[in-house]
Amino acid sequence: DQTYLRLSGAISGIVAMVLLALQIVDPVFSAGFDAPQYLWAVWIVMMYWLARAWLMASRGALVEDIAVAAFSDSVSWISGTLVVLLFLLAG
Repeated sequence: DQTYLRLSGAISGIVAMVLLALQIVDPVFSAGFDAPQYLWAVWIVMMYWLARAWLMASRGALVEDIAVAAFSDSVSWISGTLVVLLFLLAG
């Protein structure tokens, strides 16, 4: 079951990132921001965080729920702070 769960979880995350990218390139969505180019930086930070989370899980370093781990992980806090700042810059 672990192989299936890892694969389906990683694919779900990638699909979510593809949907975010589709929103970023949508002119109607981007029109709501003063500087929508910053949204691509949000995408990069989120993709990094997602890939790191799955890497940690595959190495057995993520022994708790991802939400609990995210609140106790400094890289997650930095990533979250960057996402908020980038959304603010995007306006």
